[in-house]
Amino acid sequence: MTIKHLFPPAWPTLNLDFANSKSLDPRITFSRSSIGTYVDADGIIQTAADDEARFDHDPVTGESLGLLVEESRTNETHPSTFTSASVASSWAIVNDTYIIPDQILSPSGENTGALLDFDTANTDGVTFQLNLAANTPQVLGTRVYSAWVKPVNTGVGTFISLRFQGAAWSWPDGGTSTRGIRFYFDTKSFEINSSPASSSNKLAFEEYPNDWYRISIPATNSGAGYVSIRANENTAGNCYMWGFQSEEGSFSTSLIPTSGSAEDRSADVCSIEGDNFTSWFNQAEGTFVGTVGSRSRLLLSSVSTGPNVYQDTTYSFYSNSESYGASFNLRYEDQSQVLVNYSGWTSSIPMQNYAGAYSAEGVAGAWEGNLGNPQTPLNKPLQDDLSHMWIGRNHSVTDSGVQRISRLAYYPTRLSDEQLQALTS
Repeated sequence: MTIKHLFPPAWPTLNLDFANSKSLDPRITFSRSSIGTYVDADGIIQTAADDEARFDHDPVTGESLGLLVEESRTNETHPSTFTSASVASSWAIVNDTYIIPDQILSPSGENTGALLDFDTANTDGVTFQLNLAANTPQVLGTRVYSAWVKPVNTGVGTFISLRFQGAAWSWPDGGTSTRGIRFYFDTKSFEINSSPASSSNKLAFEEYPNDWYRISIPATNSGAGYVSIRANENTAGNCYMWGFQSEEGSFSTSLIPTSGSAEDRSADVCSIEGDNFTSWFNQAEGTFVGTVGSRSRLLLSSVSTGPNVYQDTTYSFYSNSESYGASFNLRYEDQSQVLVNYSGWTSSIPMQNYAGAYSAEGVAGAWEGNLGNPQTPLNKPLQDDLSHMWIGRNHSVTDSGVQRISRLAYYPTRLSDEQLQALTS
């Protein structure tokens, strides 16, 4: 036996290489009724116009991560960045003279990073606070708070501290107390009320060029809690801040810039429909192969719009430990019919290789060269009138998170288990 048997018997009928081409196949229809931001190959945050697809990159390595597809979100905090211009503000600021705008190159490559002068305020014995007030849109419900921060002087023990005040807070780990959350720049770690944070707290950071970090803090507030950044709790040196965001949800999405009011980012809608779909898709059997990031999904349907669009067939790659772990899921008639789970999945690999195959005999899948559970028989025959595919949508009516899709290929035949492993290794 030679290695030849590991290669598919034919070329894929659909081959979308978003990461390398940084363009959309002409068969794809794409829309987004707002601007959107993304990271370019130099790690700089750029802005895409309405209806312009975004191709994201790792901010440190510059690696192309492929097509960025996000759900709709609103940044309720304004301004997101303090500038020299006077704008309406959702911040309640005590002694704003200690906020000095336009002091350093920000992650957007512009001189818009603001200095928070904690040292001078503490030396002057002056109260200096930036507060997001209780019972206002930017602190109500389940939200994630994020900002790009940078220390003025790197060194041991430098940190930025945010205080979540009031009795109304609850947290992903089940806690319900007031919390002071510090991010230490030197150790790249969080503390909660002076104790090391754990993974159950769901705190996150992402590195950017020039010592910038985006920190993200998820929390739920029933109304009476507020968020405060205070000089007397930031005693380990000054800090730059840029791009503050408060958005409803449990994870952060790309920056939504604000100035004098809250701003929306519309959902990315990416589809292949009609003849552009049926020309390459085999209703009876086939194989999807992809390199995707977390929460990446496909939706295949026999209708284009309306309440039944999510009632039809979904072939989904899941790579999100908070929901399905890693799996290939066949779903139809609004029920999960076949779920192929991949053991050994880890969230430490940001982009991962998946394959999922279907035929009348059942469904099989592979992940990073590992087969999922054995081929699972179907509960009922496959649907035979599919005519639409949405890239980055799921079976529910809700939107689908943050997705990065590097490549997606389709073979109009059920590839062998060995071929599934070879294509994902």
